Parts: sequence; C-alpha cells; structure tokens
Amino acid sequence: MKQSKNNLSDELGARNECILRAIVKEYIQSAEPVSSRTISEKYSIGLKAASIRSVMSELEKEGYIMRPHSSAGRIPTLKSYRVFVSNKLELTNPGAGELRHIENLFSGVSEPEKLLLSTTKALSDLTHLTAVVLTPTPEELKIRTIRFVEVDHSKVMLLIVSMEHLIYSNVIEPEEMPVARELEKMNNYLEKISFNTTLGELTEQVKTEMKKDKFTYEALLNKALKLSQAILSKAEKNTESRLHLEGTTNIFDQPEFKSDMDKMKSIFSAFEKKNILMGLLTKSMEEGGIHICMDKDDLDAALLGLSFVVSPYGKDGQTLGSLGVIGPARMDYSKVVPLVSYVAGSFGKAI
Repeated sequence: MKQSKNNLSDELGARNECILRAIVKEYIQSAEPVSSRTISEKYSIGLKAASIRSVMSELEKEGYIMRPHSSAGRIPTLKSYRVFVSNKLELTNPGAGELRHIENLFSGVSEPEKLLLSTTKALSDLTHLTAVVLTPTPEELKIRTIRFVEVDHSKVMLLIVSMEHLIYSNVIEPEEMPVARELEKMNNYLEKISFNTTLGELTEQVKTEMKKDKFTYEALLNKALKLSQAILSKAEKNTESRLHLEGTTNIFDQPEFKSDMDKMKSIFSAFEKKNILMGLLTKSMEEGGIHICMDKDDLDAALLGLSFVVSPYGKDGQTLGSLGVIGPARMDYSKVVPLVSYVAGSFGKAI
C-alpha cells in the first residue's frame, strides 16, 4: 500500500479524524463494536456522547465505519484502515523486551535452517499472528560450493551451499548416468569458476567457455549443464517448499473468524495451497519496502478480511526473500509494521 499524499485532517476535519482514530484504536483492542458512550468515557475527545453519535453517523455515511447486524456500536471498514495506514500511521518501535527476544534469537542460532524456523516462531509469538517466510530460490543464491553427488546407480543430487550458508539440494534420475570419474571432473571444473556467482551466471559462463574452444571437458560440461537444468526445472515445480508458516492457529483464534466456519475453511485451504501467499511475498521482493495488503485488488477472495504486512530481507544489497505476518484487518499496524521491518533487517544480517 503506497503512502497517500492527501491529508486526512483536510479530508475528514480534525474532530471527525479524532473520533475515527479512537474508534479504530478501540476496535483493534476489543474486537467489539464501539459505542459513542465508550468513546466519550475512555478517550479525551471533549464531546458528549450525543455529539459523538452525530459524528459517527457522518462517518458511517462516508463509508469509514459500519454497523454490524443490529448492534448499537460501529466497527471500522477497510476504508478506515487504509487511510490510517497510508496517511497517519503512528509507529511504535519494538520494546526492550521484544528487542532482547529478537537479539537473543539471532545470536543463539548459527545454522540458517534453524534460524529460519526460529524467526517465524518469534514473529508469530511476538505479534500473536501467523508468521510467514519465503526463502530464496536456488537461482538467486550466490554460490560458495556446488557439487554433483551420486546418490545411487541411477540418481544424482545437486548440492549447493550459498555464501549465506544456506543449503539447497535436489535429486533426479538422469537419462544418462555419469560415472564417478566424470562427476569428479565436473565438480573440479565447476569449483574453479562458480565461487560467488549465481546459478544463472554460472550456466552462462560455462556456455561461453564451451564456445571458445573444444576442450576435453566439453562433453562432460554438456552433461553438467543438462543435469543442472533438469534439477532446477524440478525445483521450479516445487516452489511451494520455499514457504514456511508458523502460528496458523492464531488466525482461527481471532474473534471475527471463530464463529465463521466457512471463512475458516477457505482461509485454511488458501494456506494449504500456498501459491496465493507466495505471490504476495514475491511482489514484496520485487518492489521493496514494507507492503501492507488488505484490498480485494491484492488478495484472493478466500483471504478477504485478512491483512498482510510483509518486507523483503537480504544481505550485501541482494534481496534473498521476504517475511511478514498475516492477521485480521484490525491488527495493530502501529506495532506490527516496525516489528516486521526490524526482524527482516536482523534476519538479513544474521544469515
């Protein structure tokens, strides 16, 4: 969601903005329809309940709040959340306890895979929402080590260790199985030219070298390229394995979803498919910065009523993946946005 250039006070007026802000804040905390009496008693608005009711009627006509069922109170609409997120979101930096929790997490774990799992759990625990992390594709990784390993007489595994110490592996059954001596020659050559390159760069480099002269390894390198392409093609069909979720039950504990079994089923189905979530996280990687998605233009119909706060993470200027949280549209953006941003930055430095 992009920042709006419109001034909210100019659009609503200072009094109406103040009351709308109180309604949003109260609903985020309680998940219950907000009455004029609640606003009058709990917030320093300087107006009586009758005057607040009049303003609430105006806000309802303008589409900022709505009356659910026959309730006397109102709840914010997506329009309210959108205007506050894009205009006057008052951010609250993570507290000392949260910062200690995050720092202890990253200082206590060195293995990337364990770090990934710890990060999703920490995000979920700190926000009480569902956390999601999208790991890098093998094509995006800068290579530290790359090797073909014979698994058995008919299978070969491609093993990559990235500069960030992330490990990627995949196994195929090639049409023509290289013998052990051939695999060793392939590995020796690739080791000389692969360090700190991506797989795409490495593939192009090998193709260029093969055009220069007809050296001994040409047939072997052809095999190496075919093996790599076959393994990566298999990996592209299994991209959903890059998505990690933690705390999915937190969604179903939210009051707005507890009594709606059909909504819960559709959300769970979308989580299981994962491709919808991957699209949102990939978009964050491509565009950069914090993304807040809550509109029907951004979300699949099954996910309407939810909101996503996601941020890319990376290292040394290279974007590697993205992470964030999923929760109800009434989530406390003022706390969640800084927390997601901080965890993304810390995770990128730690890997």
